[in-house]
Amino acid sequence: MLKSALTNAASIAGLMLTTQCLVTKTGDPGEDKLPTVEGAVR
Repeated sequence: MLKSALTNAASIAGLMLTTQCLVTKTGDPGEDKLPTVEGAVR
């Protein structure tokens, strides 16, 4: 049990380190302002 928990934790930690995206709330989609986060897609 402990071995599988550590393996899963290491797998998730590695995924978080290699993922290069950020999910944020950028506001109301109806607004015509520029995105508040660089690289944000509307």
